[in-house]
Amino acid sequence: MKKLSILLTVLFISFNATLIYAGWHIIEEEIADGGQSTITKIWIEKGKFKHSEGEFDFIYDESEELLTYINHKSKTYWTGNLSSYKEEIIHAKKAIMDKTLEGLPPEQRENYKKLLKEQEEALAQQSKSVDVVINNTGIIEKILGFKTTKYEVIVDGELKEELWISKENDFYKDLDYDKFNKIMKEMSQASLDDYTTDEKYTSMFRNSFPLRKVVYKKDNKQSNQYLPDAGKTTTEVKSAVNESIPDNVFQVPTNYKNVSLVDFMTQ
Repeated sequence: MKKLSILLTVLFISFNATLIYAGWHIIEEEIADGGQSTITKIWIEKGKFKHSEGEFDFIYDESEELLTYINHKSKTYWTGNLSSYKEEIIHAKKAIMDKTLEGLPPEQRENYKKLLKEQEEALAQQSKSVDVVINNTGIIEKILGFKTTKYEVIVDGELKEELWISKENDFYKDLDYDKFNKIMKEMSQASLDDYTTDEKYTSMFRNSFPLRKVVYKKDNKQSNQYLPDAGKTTTEVKSAVNESIPDNVFQVPTNYKNVSLVDFMTQ
């Protein structure tokens, strides 16, 4: 009886330890205009984040400050820190451009170079910041059992996003969100007028994960305004399971080849 009691105590402690350190496995579905559906899987646990879509994975390891990209089709991967990424991405972009130019006739090649130069000049001249307003609509809706509030993201007076945010989920509890967000911003090399870098916008996700997001496209025929009738993309969380995640979920398969970022992006 005493041995049974000890065994039950050990099992109880082990069970509760598993609950304490359990992470989140999230499945999202994105539906674009025309009904195209894309499934994304996300895992978050113990300072690690993994995003999986199609044949590509992205893994972020907070403690090691490592970024990893995986291509399951070619069985290759790239891994490094933020500094090495920022250095290698310059060469990778040039390699992609050179590869694109190789397949174009001479006249189209010159037009393509001219277009790229115009885009670079336009980006360099962007110095204005955008006006971002977060509007709490007061609309309450239950999604996957979580109580959500609908918010509108207004950019320069125009509707850009609708977000259903819940304070009841803690999906990011195992991550330093501010550190993670800063790294994601630097990787994306967002322009100065990108509303997603605004503190009012990013702070919405510090203690919550959007359970539904509607992003409106620009209407190029009407001064680049964001309008509902210009098209939209809807992303919704379809499943969110609080569970212990195996270590190998955040690991690269042992038979995959480590390559440079240039090779990874041009293969």
